[in-house]
Amino acid sequence: MVISDSPTKIKNPGASSDPNQQAANAVDGSPTTCYRSKNTTGNNIKVYLNQPAAVNVIRIYLPKGKVKFDADISLKTFPTTSVPCTSYERYLEENQWVTLECQNNERPADYVYIRDTSSQANILAVCEMEVYVKDDAWCKNSPELFIPNGRLEVSRNKATLRCLEGFKARDNTRVVCEKNSWSGPNLQCEEILCDAIVGNETLVGGEWLIEGNARKLSVGIKRKLVCRSDYHIEGKPQIVTCFKNGTWSRTSATCVENKSDKQDRLRIIGNYEGILHSFFRSIINIDCIS
Repeated sequence: MVISDSPTKIKNPGASSDPNQQAANAVDGSPTTCYRSKNTTGNNIKVYLNQPAAVNVIRIYLPKGKVKFDADISLKTFPTTSVPCTSYERYLEENQWVTLECQNNERPADYVYIRDTSSQANILAVCEMEVYVKDDAWCKNSPELFIPNGRLEVSRNKATLRCLEGFKARDNTRVVCEKNSWSGPNLQCEEILCDAIVGNETLVGGEWLIEGNARKLSVGIKRKLVCRSDYHIEGKPQIVTCFKNGTWSRTSATCVENKSDKQDRLRIIGNYEGILHSFFRSIINIDCIS
């Protein structure tokens, strides 16, 4: 499950063994300060919810090392009833957040507690706790939307569209949960295409050819500069790539007309103009003699 909403407020942390009065460190907002129990068995720490609510997710920041515990919740009943959320056992290579899901829990709880279940004496260490609860804006089921080339990241009251690489959201990116029902605009992912023109100027004397058999200027497509026989390439690189933001990779490559070809044409034109000039002069002389 993707957690992107704010955690609920928690208060009054307490522990079964708290030699240095450190229980508050587990809810002070800083993962660098931790609660550590005595080296005994059956250690636990609990935190109260600011107001009763159905617990959905518990996140705990744990120091590296071997951990084994149960995460339980206390339901708001009389007498108080405790139900298991989940169990966790692992060796952590580094300090990290651990996410625990309390599935199928719809009943409001008063508090959450973490209970060490090691068979031998052990130190229970918790550096930070966050609790996420369901409220009136919670939708029980995920939105039943199939979006080609995209996926939804669902939290307690909103679903955000994430398009696959090479695609972008057409207009909107989110639907929301209102009174246990999803509502919002039509979500679509459209393919990102690069412009037909490479660079800022229209190319003269050549063409940017698409490599391969691609028919669209999609992300990842490459184009190679090819100049006509009377032009040559100046600048580099000669191959550009369509980036995922819809722009071509930078290049200074362009087609420049060959000077020798241009001089030959100018010479031919000059000679032709000279012949015409001589021809018209001869006609004028003949007319004058007549």
